[in-house]
Amino acid sequence: MDPFFLFSPLPFAAGLIISLLFPFATAFSGANRHFSAGSKSTSVLFGGYDVAMRGKFWNRENSKRKNGSSGPVIREARILALADKDDPDNIDLYNGKLPEGARLLGVGTRVSDFYIGTFDEPNVLFVSSTTAREPLRELLEKFPTICWIHSRSAGVDFLTSDFLACSEALLTNAKGMYSSTLAEYSMMACSYFAKDLPRLMRQKDGTAWQQYNVLELRGATFGVVGYGDIGRACAKLAKAYGMRVVAVRRHPVKSMSGKVF
Repeated sequence: MDPFFLFSPLPFAAGLIISLLFPFATAFSGANRHFSAGSKSTSVLFGGYDVAMRGKFWNRENSKRKNGSSGPVIREARILALADKDDPDNIDLYNGKLPEGARLLGVGTRVSDFYIGTFDEPNVLFVSSTTAREPLRELLEKFPTICWIHSRSAGVDFLTSDFLACSEALLTNAKGMYSSTLAEYSMMACSYFAKDLPRLMRQKDGTAWQQYNVLELRGATFGVVGYGDIGRACAKLAKAYGMRVVAVRRHPVKSMSGKVF
């Protein structure tokens, strides 16, 4: 049986859990324009989720929600959205009720779209525009008060630059948010071909129910090119199906301490 291959990570993951941005906004610390990441503040920094230390990331499967609020407001989050104002996936940010201590100051894809008053200096930049690299640089130059940049997607290759690398602003992304959903999608795609779903749909449309042979996923080889968080979530489900998992990644040593299927 031919192997099934999944290529990950994807530059843009399907779906959006935009609300993760908001609890982060309660975690500002005034020291050195960086977030506080001490042992007492990590649950606040990660929206009330139990994350061991700075450098870890929130994951829907492994991170557990703590009881109670995400913590007191230390500094107001004044947010700029470098995004398309008509993007339906950002509707909760544009029109939704933001948590206490967070305000959306403006939305746009160019620096000229933002008209910020003297008393509304932004400190958070939310990014979901695929052409963000140059506008991002210009915004950081215009508003040096920005100390946190958050990318809606897991991939950040569309906004990285030498200028950003030299910036003191903290950069976060959506790593860990879409892994479970994409893992389920990958198994659906495998079943789509193994069970010849198009043929089944044609039979449904023609009301002609004829028997035909299908393939089993059990015992098939599931190949993962890019064994990051998404790849591991896919491998976990593939293993549950009884598939043989073969994975490659750029830095294999990163998987040595974890569970390899």
